[in-house]
Amino acid sequence: LAICIDMLARVTDPRQRGDYTKILSVDKNNALTHFCKGNVLLKRFLSENKSENEATTTDNKNLLFDGIISAYTTAYTLDNSLVYALYNIGYVNMLEKNFKQAVNAYTQAIEKHPEFAEAYYNRGLIYLFQGNKEEGRKDLSKAGELGIYTAYNIIERYAY
Repeated sequence: LAICIDMLARVTDPRQRGDYTKILSVDKNNALTHFCKGNVLLKRFLSENKSENEATTTDNKNLLFDGIISAYTTAYTLDNSLVYALYNIGYVNMLEKNFKQAVNAYTQAIEKHPEFAEAYYNRGLIYLFQGNKEEGRKDLSKAGELGIYTAYNIIERYAY
């Protein structure tokens, strides 16, 4: 937990940004450490995209994206109970419009945890966006059954 807090501090306070490899060298086989690294990089990725800072280059964005995917993949490889690593891989791919990879990641998360409402929800949105209304309705309906009731509004509005 201390490692995660330190990593979050580094992303929250730009003066504290440092070399994540030093933190990971504490225990490179700790899945949670890699998961936290993914979260930190994802937070940076989102904040840099939100600010639309011209200093954010495509190369930097690609490096962040690759780092996020690598961190979550490593976390899941080390501990396959971390289904949120799969979900986050799907999420960042969805943001980058890599829909096939996003659907694959959400599908893996659902296979591992069949009551993962958020994964059904996001996969359903992708299906709708791609014009696959039937699959979108199925996933959004399942998300609604699992507690994401706004999914029903989306079905009603966009899936018919």
